Amino acid sequence: MKRKILSVFTAIIILLIAATLVSCSGKVSKEEAAAEVTRLVEESYELNVIYFGKGLPYEDDGDDKSLYAPVAEDAAFTTKEELIDKTRKVFSESNVTEMIEIAFQGGSIGSTAAYPRYITGSDGKLTVYKNIKGIETEVNEYDYSTVSITRISKRFIKAKITSKAGNVVDVELVNQDGEWRINSRTY
Repeated sequence: MKRKILSVFTAIIILLIAATLVSCSGKVSKEEAAAEVTRLVEESYELNVIYFGKGLPYEDDGDDKSLYAPVAEDAAFTTKEELIDKTRKVFSESNVTEMIEIAFQGGSIGSTAAYPRYITGSDGKLTVYKNIKGIETEVNEYDYSTVSITRISKRFIKAKITSKAGNVVDVELVNQDGEWRINSRTY
């Protein structure tokens, strides 16, 4: 009798595990994929402006000799941690690493050294390099009704979306720890 109960119990557990694995391992539908692309590209707009466009607004401290000024109190992000946390919720880890490196460490453009766009002040708040020029004068805005899914797998979603300027942009999402993240440029 105990053996029969144990066999039934084991069978139930195996069925539950199998059902869980099947539901977790399936691809998303085209509709779900389009919704994820739309959601993440919409969320990327603000971050693209911060990293590649006009940047975060800053308080004019009146010091013409100072290269950096404090981020405005009403800015969307006032600390590095807040900005990085939001960036990690939208972009893949490889994109995040690159974006943070350029924004907080600077680099070079050709043979010209570029200052970091943001540094953390002694009070823990972000400061902005006042003379930075964005990579793009205007960051892409998109017509979300144009999202077209071109490929879906368990690990990635590939799509095309048209900017309001009429450019078709390829967007790739990757499944990172069970969450979708943008793994391409959207600015």
